[in-house]
Amino acid sequence: MVLTANVIRGLTGGIDANAITFGTLSNARLPSVISGNGNGLMSLSASNISSGILSNERLPTTIQANFVGNAQGVSGLNIANVSIGILPVVRGGTGAANSTGTGNVVLSDNPVFNGNITLTSGAFIGNCIKSTTTLGTAQAFLDVSGLDITGDGGSYKIVIDVQNPNATNPAYYLWLNGDSTNTNYATTRVVGTSVSTASSTAQLPYLFFGGQGCHHFFELKLRKTTSGRYAGYGQGGFEAGVANLAALYNMSVVYLWTGTSNVTSLRLFTSDGSLMPIGTTVTVYRGGF
Repeated sequence: MVLTANVIRGLTGGIDANAITFGTLSNARLPSVISGNGNGLMSLSASNISSGILSNERLPTTIQANFVGNAQGVSGLNIANVSIGILPVVRGGTGAANSTGTGNVVLSDNPVFNGNITLTSGAFIGNCIKSTTTLGTAQAFLDVSGLDITGDGGSYKIVIDVQNPNATNPAYYLWLNGDSTNTNYATTRVVGTSVSTASSTAQLPYLFFGGQGCHHFFELKLRKTTSGRYAGYGQGGFEAGVANLAALYNMSVVYLWTGTSNVTSLRLFTSDGSLMPIGTTVTVYRGGF
């Protein structure tokens, strides 16, 4: 007997599913849960998968290059696996497909670099000031502390600006690290004007001399030598106005300190104890010259 839907309606008792050899059962006749490994199922659509987790073995070996969406649900990404594309500056990148990029890449408001910074081309443009100290009242000396010449590249440029000293021709000395023994220093000086030139050598921390009522300016480049001592070369001058060309002085000095400890402080003062005027300024620039 051939079983048909009409015949099945009239049958009672147990019906063996093995007897059904053709035809199609409606969904209503199927069980709500199908067990087994699903090997016989065909033409399954992935769009019907609404729950569960697919194992990696069920994913294609090659995934499309572009994912659509904002990837907010993606976690555990490893930046070491990023080999193409451009990371924008706002995300910590350079904004270019290389490690340098162009334009302004801001690391932080006050970035700190450890080690040397090397320029292969171009020039450094920026502020390398280590400290600036200005006298608010007339003083016999000006102290600068908090220095670290070793940590700041091994050299300093010390710029001195003195306005209108009260004394007549005071000499300006520079002590390092509080070493007040003048014989621990040696200087060779050359002073020239439009009419004469003179030179001298002494065991003194001598930088330059000044003239009463004149503007003085001087720069000393100080660095640690291979002998472990500190040596510098300075140049500057003072002027009394364009009407007095004879008072335009050019001064240069070779400066040596026999100490070998890291320079952490300095003191500028006058040899005769006269007061340096208000506004006297010492600016220290970090090394690299």
